[in-house]
Amino acid sequence: MIQDVVIMIPAYNPDDKFIAFLRRLKEAEYKHIIVVDDGSRDDTKHYFREAKEIYHCHVVTHSVNLGQGRAYKSGFNYYLSETGGGGIQGQSG
Repeated sequence: MIQDVVIMIPAYNPDDKFIAFLRRLKEAEYKHIIVVDDGSRDDTKHYFREAKEIYHCHVVTHSVNLGQGRAYKSGFNYYLSETGGGGIQGQSG
């Protein structure tokens, strides 16, 4: 079920396309969206506030850019700490 899927989005200095993407995810009825602010500039912080306040995303914040891999790790750690890790599945290839 789409309601059970967790979407994780690492983001660095997002723009309006980021919000449009979140809007499409919510229209598709995704309920669990984790956004990782990977040390973005101050002038982009309003996108993360909007993600949290309007699209009800969980926002994890890095104070400095740590890279995409660390952003995913932070997002997974957040997910594990909030849910106990139920339902993680991976796909390769």
